[in-house]
This record gives sequence, C-alpha cells and structure tokens, in this order.
Amino acid sequence: MNTKRQTVWLVSMLSLMVILSAYYLFTEDSGSSNMFTDAGQGGATEAAAGTNGADPTLDEVIVTEIEQIGESGLSEADQEVLNKLEENGAAALSNDYFTEQQLLRAETLAVETDRLLSIVADTEQKTEDATSALEKLNLLEEQELKLTSLEEELLAEYSNAVIAEENDNFKVVVQSEKLERSQADSIIELVMTTLDVGAERISVQFVP
Repeated sequence: MNTKRQTVWLVSMLSLMVILSAYYLFTEDSGSSNMFTDAGQGGATEAAAGTNGADPTLDEVIVTEIEQIGESGLSEADQEVLNKLEENGAAALSNDYFTEQQLLRAETLAVETDRLLSIVADTEQKTEDATSALEKLNLLEEQELKLTSLEEELLAEYSNAVIAEENDNFKVVVQSEKLERSQADSIIELVMTTLDVGAERISVQFVP
C-alpha cells in the first residue's frame, strides 16, 4: 500500500514539475518584443562596425533566460524530458522573434507604399510631389528586393535571418549558437556591398 502511495505521489510530483516547466517557458517574457535582454542588464550586446573601420566586437544576444528546475529527486529520464521542454521553448521564442520582425517590416512597407501611392494617385497634388513620391516608391521596392535577397543568402549559412531598418540603420539578426568576429565582418561586408551603405550604419546580432 505504501509503495502504491509513493508511486502515485512521484507521478503527481513529476506532472507538477512538467507543468511548472512549461509555465516558466511560456510566461518568462510577457511578449516577444521583450525577448532580448537590454545591454544595460548585461545580457545582450551587438556587433556594429564603427566609423573607423575597426573590427566589431561580438557578444551573444540572449533570447530568454529559462529558469531551471532543480535536478534533485529527478531520474535521468525525467530530467531529459524537462530539458527537451526547455530547449523547445527557447527555439519557439527564437522563431517567434524572427517571424515578428518579418511581419513588422512587411507592415511598415505596406503602410509606406499606400502613403506614396495615394500621393501619386491624387490629382490635386503638384507634379513635383507626385514625381517625388513615385521615385521614393521605386526606391522602396528596390530596397525591399535587396533585403529579401540578403536574407536568402544568409539563410544558406544560418538557421534563420532577418534584417530590420531602424532610423536609416540596418540591424542584421541571425540564428546561430555562436558567431565569430570573422562571420560578423562577412555579414557587414555583404550588406555594405548590396545596399551601398557605410559600415557605421550596420549592426550584427545573433540568437541561439
């Protein structure tokens, strides 16, 4: 009888631990926009090429810090189950980040495209304004094609990649367990060549 009670108790505890593990994984961050810890918190820094052309320095960008459940009292099989849950949770958060960034860029592009098209189609607009809007529209389309091409090239080497434009600067984020300085240099050079921008306008980050 005691053995049966112990078995039921152990099964209940294991179930509780699995539930707690899943809870911590999916409630660690309130949203994917907070997935990256700030540089001020010591967790995330980025590699950016300076204006002097010096080699960038790299640090890992942490997607999330998964709270570990203590191993005491768990068998190897039970611990392996929990570890897999944590790994899958971290991978899901990484994928969510890339998906969100791609959707955000697409939304920004759509809004700006609609704005420019409305200017071009407005017969009350001055000819100069309509012409300027059309030129900006062509440049916007050309840049988006280049960004998409860059991401496709990066996907040949990394699990995932996204490029975000922020205040006329470009942030490249790739998914990789680690990123060597030489790899960051290659990414920066590729972006410089494709977009015809200076190194000071490019930053490189990675997430595991």
